[in-house]
Amino acid sequence: MLHYEAEDKELIAVVNMRLAGACAWTPNMRRIIDFHLTPYGVDIDEFCTQFDERTAAAEVFNWPVGVMVFVYEGGDFLFEFTRSNLLGSPVSFKDQLPDICGGSRPPRP
Repeated sequence: MLHYEAEDKELIAVVNMRLAGACAWTPNMRRIIDFHLTPYGVDIDEFCTQFDERTAAAEVFNWPVGVMVFVYEGGDFLFEFTRSNLLGSPVSFKDQLPDICGGSRPPRP
């Protein structure tokens, strides 16, 4: 599992994955998310629901390749996305994390 520090949030998992053109949870995607987040007490169904709601406006699934970034903070989880370079490595988190939810980041607890 990869660990980074960014803006006082600990990124607990960075998962490279192809983002298809449909906002659909495949069994494999759910297994990946479940593997990384369940040990931190994150409810997988609640995560998927919030993920769908927060990313729909941002249309992040139009990206052909992306890096899914899971952020765990203070007993709650947040998540954001960043683009990846051609090698699949994450770009700078501090400078390149895009806003989601129609141009605003999730509210901080």
